[in-house]
Amino acid sequence: MKPIPRKICFIIGVLIFLPFLARADTDHLVISQIQITGGSGKTTNDFVEIYNPTSSDIDLKGYRLVKRTKTGTTDTALKSWTASTIVKAHGFYLWANSSFTDISAAPDTSTTGSIADDNAVALRNGANDTGAIIDSVAWGQATNAFVEGSAFAANPGTNQSLERLPGGEAGNGLDTNNNSTDFMEVSGHPRNSSATPTPALPLAPEPPPADPPADGLPASEATPPAETSGTSAPAPPLYSSAIVVSEFAPNPEGPDGGEEWVELYNDSSSEVDLSDWILDDAGQSGLVGSSAYVIPGQTKVAAKSFLVIDLLDGSFALNNTGGDTLRLMWPDKQELRLVAYKEPAKENETYARQDDGSFAWTSFVTKGAANQFGAGAVAPPVTAPAQLQIKFNEIFPNPAGSDSGGEWVEILNTGSEPVYLHNWILDDGASDQAIRSSAYKIQSPIVYPGGLAVIMIPAGRFALDNTGSETVRLFNENKILIDSVTFEAGKEGQSYALLAGQWIWIDPTPNAVNEARPEELEPVSSGLLISELYPEPSTSGQEFIELFNSGSQPLDLHGWQVADAASKYTFHSPIIEPGHYYVLLKSESNLALNNSGKETITVIDPAGQIISSLEYEDAPKNQSYNLLPDGTFAWSLLATPGELNQIKIASLGASGQVLGATLPRTGNDLPFTLWDGFVIWSIFWYIYIRLNRDPNLRMHPNITNSCS
Repeated sequence: MKPIPRKICFIIGVLIFLPFLARADTDHLVISQIQITGGSGKTTNDFVEIYNPTSSDIDLKGYRLVKRTKTGTTDTALKSWTASTIVKAHGFYLWANSSFTDISAAPDTSTTGSIADDNAVALRNGANDTGAIIDSVAWGQATNAFVEGSAFAANPGTNQSLERLPGGEAGNGLDTNNNSTDFMEVSGHPRNSSATPTPALPLAPEPPPADPPADGLPASEATPPAETSGTSAPAPPLYSSAIVVSEFAPNPEGPDGGEEWVELYNDSSSEVDLSDWILDDAGQSGLVGSSAYVIPGQTKVAAKSFLVIDLLDGSFALNNTGGDTLRLMWPDKQELRLVAYKEPAKENETYARQDDGSFAWTSFVTKGAANQFGAGAVAPPVTAPAQLQIKFNEIFPNPAGSDSGGEWVEILNTGSEPVYLHNWILDDGASDQAIRSSAYKIQSPIVYPGGLAVIMIPAGRFALDNTGSETVRLFNENKILIDSVTFEAGKEGQSYALLAGQWIWIDPTPNAVNEARPEELEPVSSGLLISELYPEPSTSGQEFIELFNSGSQPLDLHGWQVADAASKYTFHSPIIEPGHYYVLLKSESNLALNNSGKETITVIDPAGQIISSLEYEDAPKNQSYNLLPDGTFAWSLLATPGELNQIKIASLGASGQVLGATLPRTGNDLPFTLWDGFVIWSIFWYIYIRLNRDPNLRMHPNITNSCS
């Protein structure tokens, strides 16, 4: 009989013992799934999934999700939890990068942080760098302190994730403290806190059957239960009593229909499901008004958090004169909260809950945030700097068929801070005209840095003209004009989009980077140059690619790409003014420049044309590769990101020599260096050796004697 190969024995052993390992008790939260890229143009389609393998809920308050780079020694925070955030038993919790807008499961939380090849992530309880590590995962070539056992050998590919074993209906609770064996690479399938607990939690045990009647006695004559005083205790309520009405707007600026809203607050330490709860303004107890608003299914409010309910046009409307009463009811129609006001509701004021539970009118509207009153309130600026970074990116004025309700505009945040667009105003008209009565007041979207938001123009509001000249305008909540775009003769089925600094007609790309066929783009001389590379910085530095706008016009990089042989990065927002630089850090692009061998960096415009290309070989440590005025490149000991290039080279007897933006000239004015002397000495030494070893080359004796 042939011996069984060792590989087969190993596989059989794994199949036998894996179920037992999967059922091993894991008493803490674990990182259950990680994705690091969605491919070209989507390198920040990142998510981290957290799983609770225990039989009890766990609160994330005080925890933080952090990352480290390949050899990093300090944490970079992706998310920290300062408020109670519950991960249910056998449940999931999902973090994602805020630009991952087409993720299949809505993230429970999102930030601008990102993860990449050869990184590692950890869940800490406590501060960065020092808090207790609850769980950690490393992949690729990572060698930092987050590696458990051995890192998972490969970097997950496009839309692939690392998933903790065993997976499927068995959950993801295997934790042997070895990343290489605890995970497998699968197609990414993120799960959030709404996902079904896995494995399913066991049902509560049924109560034991009643004792049988005493022998010989009929059931009616069996020993009666012990008497209790008073009535039996009522059954506990089926719904949470921790939800309070925090603020509401009976009289918003302009027409009220569809603009009124109610803010609720969850004062408990657990998430509350508000599905089928009821809001109305009339009726007797136990009866619901005919125009009541029923909160949609799967609506949840996190612990110690606000939830804003926008009352749809057609729902009940709160009175502006004569007073009114707002009611919040459980799905069984029992009243939970009742808030009444008698005074006339002033336009753009809200009725808000104070710390003692009473209500008062306030002109400081704080939708989705803590209420403010009186002299101590902090008024928002008329125009915050971040608001000025909001721009139109695409306009769809002429959909096929009927235009009503099908027109839309796309907004781009070119800044570095999220911007809340609630109560911003869209309309059409010349820039010096007053806002028209048909304007549309935007409801609630947040646009994150580099992110997009598509705003549908409802039927009944203004309509964009398809003939002649038309201007669409965007105002902030204080009616300050933020941006406007004018176009001519809207083309049916086409959108007017900003691409490579041009507004052109293209096929619509809502909520995506604008793209056009090459023939749709007008030729443009960009003047964009690669001006400096920093491939191998010191441990305290960071790789970068510096771009320079040598043209005479501002250059919008939205849709442009920077690429090396391995990957590409797509810009979403920056604009480079003439004569200015843009420094693309590795932490933003995830492009890793080669330190040895050849490397080529290219800049590609939205039409796919290579605009600039640079090749280098064997990067010296702590040196940058700099563009010189004559178009050549040189290595320098002095990196100058965002500044005029300077060439610093080592010189004999000095630490270096700064020579401005050019290399030393060739010619007689160069100093005589040690290298020059060595070369000349070597030539003379070579001639001397040849003369002494080869008799045919020696001087004639007579000549030698005559010289003596």
